[in-house]
Amino acid sequence: MVGSGELVGLWGDDHPDLDRVADAQLDDRAAVALTRGRYPKDYGHVDPNEDAVLAANGPAGWLLAVADGHFGFDAARAALGVVAARAPDLLGGSGNPTRALEDLCRAARAAVVDAVAELERPRRDSATALTLALVTGGHLHVVTYGDTVCLRGRGGKAKVVGESGPFLDPHAGLHEVVRVRMRARDRVAVGSDGLTTYLGHDWPARLAEVLDEEDEPRVAARRLLELAMTGGAGDHVSVGVLL
Repeated sequence: MVGSGELVGLWGDDHPDLDRVADAQLDDRAAVALTRGRYPKDYGHVDPNEDAVLAANGPAGWLLAVADGHFGFDAARAALGVVAARAPDLLGGSGNPTRALEDLCRAARAAVVDAVAELERPRRDSATALTLALVTGGHLHVVTYGDTVCLRGRGGKAKVVGESGPFLDPHAGLHEVVRVRMRARDRVAVGSDGLTTYLGHDWPARLAEVLDEEDEPRVAARRLLELAMTGGAGDHVSVGVLL
């Protein structure tokens, strides 16, 4: 775990044990939670827990980010490490949010290139899903690589923001930054595919219900992970929430 008062993050390689949940809260609005899952993976993999998740705040707003590595944790660690390092600048001013997220994605891709360049296969093929959710200026700005997700909850109703696509690897292009309006009491969550898979086919509704019912972000994040684990989580699961 990393934490600085304005940023909290959880890294999968710190949490390799089955049936354990790690969590952290930032102020009274945001929290992150992560687990390897309840059961061993039933597919080939390199590292036991390839997820990472963080939440950060600053004068300009809030940032949630989640990564899910493939062929090892290397790309996820590199990408989210850059996000953590650049979060203070991203949230410290009044620059253009779309351009700022695009610049952050370029930096994350460059970090992945550097991280995998000297590795042997399969780690040299490491890639990562990545979702960045920036709340600033009354809007939610989202960019997604791979199958991580962002959801806006409003009065118990769900809106999935952004679309899945190619993963972030050394050859990835820029993905579209999607913008939607935020109202008072709107909630935001980001999660890995472990969350969406084990919440079931109606995962947006179940996720939005939890966000609407809970006022404590740490409770909401842990509750979502417990639901996924009860659903049979045989994969790493991570979530970040902003209430």
